[in-house]
Amino acid sequence: SQYNMDLPGGLLVCSLVILAAVVVLYQNQSITFNGASQSPSTAENSYLVVGVSGGLQHGFPEHDKLHYTSGTEVVKAIYLGRALVRGYRGYLDVMQPTHRQYHEAPARINSNVFATGCEQHANEYWVYAVDTRQAMGILNNEPRFLSITPDTGLVDLTDASGKYTTELVKNFMGNEIQKQNKSNTNVVAIPLVTAVWFDVTSHVPSPIIETLEDGTEVTNYPTSLAKWAGLDDALPSQLPVVGKDTCVKNDESNTEDDTTTGYHAKAGPEKEHWDKVRSKIEKAENNRAPEEAAEYHPANWNCKKKARFGVSTDMARVNYAFTASDLKEALKLAKYDAYADLFE
Repeated sequence: SQYNMDLPGGLLVCSLVILAAVVVLYQNQSITFNGASQSPSTAENSYLVVGVSGGLQHGFPEHDKLHYTSGTEVVKAIYLGRALVRGYRGYLDVMQPTHRQYHEAPARINSNVFATGCEQHANEYWVYAVDTRQAMGILNNEPRFLSITPDTGLVDLTDASGKYTTELVKNFMGNEIQKQNKSNTNVVAIPLVTAVWFDVTSHVPSPIIETLEDGTEVTNYPTSLAKWAGLDDALPSQLPVVGKDTCVKNDESNTEDDTTTGYHAKAGPEKEHWDKVRSKIEKAENNRAPEEAAEYHPANWNCKKKARFGVSTDMARVNYAFTASDLKEALKLAKYDAYADLFE
C-alpha cells in the first residue's frame, strides 16, 4: 500500500496537475473526450465529475459557482449523489476579519475537508457533473485554503446501505471501472475539493454525524454544521434528491431578493435556521483557540489505521471529461431515470 504522509506537498502537486489539465481545456487546440478528439469550435458541452464539500453544495451561497455562465448561455451542474471518502475529515473554518471572505454581518463560515490519512475518519461529499469550462472557476474566488486533487482520496463503493455512497454514484463509477478494465471495484478516485492548510485559530472540528459499526466517524457539511449550531438537522434544500434536485430544473434560490429560501431568507424556517448558524459563528469568532493550541492540530489525529491514498494499477480514476452525449449514455447505463431531461 501507498500512503500520503507528506500531505501539504502531496496535495500541492496534485492540485497543480489538475489545474494544468483544466488549463488545456481552454487552449485553442483539439480536446480529447474518452479517446475522441474534437475541435473547440464544434465540440458539444463537456463535463467533469467533481466531489465538493462546503459552500458549493445545494442550499449554500456559493452553489451557483458550479454553473457555467457566459452571456445568455447557462450550463448548470448536475447533481449525481453522495460519496463517502475515507481518510478525510471535515472542519468548519471560522474566518478572521483580516481575510477576504470574512463577513461581519451576516456572518459566514465554510467547510474545509482535510486529508487526515486516518481510516477512522470519513467525509461525505456531494458529487456533481460540472461543465469543463467552469472547472477552473469552481475554486476561483472560493473560500481560502482549498484545492482540487484528482488522485488522493478514494470514494468508498462498498456502502451496501447506499446511505453515504448513493446508488447512482455506485452504478456510475462501477461502469467506468469496468470500461477501464480495472479489477478493484471497491474504490475509485475522482477530483475532490480538499483543504491544504490547517489554521488552529480558525478551524473547528465538524461534529460527527454518525459513527459506523467499524468505528468510522463520518462528517459532512450541512448536517455537521447544523449539529454545531445546535439544530436538529440540515435544511431540506441542503439535502438534494437525485433525479429531482438536479440543479437543471430545480435549482434553489440564494438571491438577496428571495424572502423565504436560501442564506438571505427574510422570513420562515430557513431564516430561523440561518440565524442560529450565524449566532454560533459570531460566538466562535469571539472564542478562538490560541495559536499554541494543540488539541485539534493534524499532528494529534493519532491514526489507528492509515487510509489508502492514490490509486494502484488495479484501481480506476474518473478524472476525464465526458461529452454531453457520453454523460447522457453513462447516466442511462447507471439507471438514472431522469437522464433524458438533463440536456434539453
